[in-house]
Amino acid sequence: MGLYSLLTTGDVVGTKFCYEDIPLRLDPFDEAAFEKAPVDFYVTVTNVRTGKPEYILCDELKVGSKMDVIRAGASMPLCSKMVEWNGNLYLDGGVSDSIPYAKMKDFGCRKSIVVLTQPAGYLKQPAAMAPFEAMYRKYPAFVEAMRGRDQMYN
Repeated sequence: MGLYSLLTTGDVVGTKFCYEDIPLRLDPFDEAAFEKAPVDFYVTVTNVRTGKPEYILCDELKVGSKMDVIRAGASMPLCSKMVEWNGNLYLDGGVSDSIPYAKMKDFGCRKSIVVLTQPAGYLKQPAAMAPFEAMYRKYPAFVEAMRGRDQMYN
């Protein structure tokens, strides 16, 4: 994890360690219990080509399948490589829908729990756009999503 990882792999955090070593060997993920759970599990990702959120139902989490969706949903711009899944490129869902409250209501959720990671009253400031414009110049819709992120978040 860190600058060396970013320079050698394109990801600040070692994805093999996080999404293979931990769930398969170090702290095995209970796939059977997950698949029996009576609730749906969605991951919000941002489609890099459209700049729009997508909400992907993860009904199984085997390594190399929908585990890649979770990786995409946690892949922060500038810190992670884009994740290819089903022919699309994705990054962190928080870029396009930080708190998918409205979408969860559309899915029929009657209650939502939002865990604040900032003090009450926090207002996100506009991002310095030059790094995003340089890194994602081939994806103008994604750059626009980043440009409006503070307004959407607040």
